[in-house]
Amino acid sequence: MEAKVSIMGLDVDLISTDSFSSRIEQYLTNDYLNIIFLLSTKMVYDAMEVEEYKDILSKAHMLIPGEEALLSEFHVEALRETGIVTNYRCMYQLLDGIKGEHKTMYVVGSSEEKIKQFMEFCHMIYPGTKILGAYCINPEINVELVINEINGANPDILTVILDSPEQENWIIENSATINAKLCIGIGGIIDKLLGKHKSAPALIKKMKMERFYFDVILWIPQRIKKLMQNRIFKRKIAHYKNKKGE
Repeated sequence: MEAKVSIMGLDVDLISTDSFSSRIEQYLTNDYLNIIFLLSTKMVYDAMEVEEYKDILSKAHMLIPGEEALLSEFHVEALRETGIVTNYRCMYQLLDGIKGEHKTMYVVGSSEEKIKQFMEFCHMIYPGTKILGAYCINPEINVELVINEINGANPDILTVILDSPEQENWIIENSATINAKLCIGIGGIIDKLLGKHKSAPALIKKMKMERFYFDVILWIPQRIKKLMQNRIFKRKIAHYKNKKGE
């Protein structure tokens, strides 16, 4: 299944996990760079306020909901049960697929810590993931130097972990010169993706309570935060529709 839904003026992809895998396989055989953005609620809010940013997001080949709150008016539980991609967990599927196909990856980000955590996450969950290299960038670094490093490694996939909207602007501005088949921007959902795979505090480790820490101590506030986020997003949608006269 493949369809699009309008979320605050953005055409967001509703796609089944099977179709998502097929699309990734197709992208990895193309002779040009295909772009995927995993959307956060913040990115949608920003796009609602800045038309130029909305235009940048629309240039992606796929806009995938990275947070279930984005689908709060589309019965997200039912979508999830029918196999529709509803959040960042599609990255698990992507990583599993490229591991099996022996595809390669290069990582670019603005935080050495998050780059390291993401690479550790990949190797821990999918030990066969082949990451050719990583580059930590900042505004002072020459963009051509970064692109040369990426192209020299010649990866199949470029994973970008930057804050939005800088991430999407950087990808679109440099897409014509990047020699990869797929570029995926995950900066907006990186903290959710890493989630349980971050290290527990030293005391929790010493007490051998890591599982309890992640499954109980952290789960409750995360659940409350998720419910609040869904309510806030529903109100934002209602406000947006009211302004548009819908």
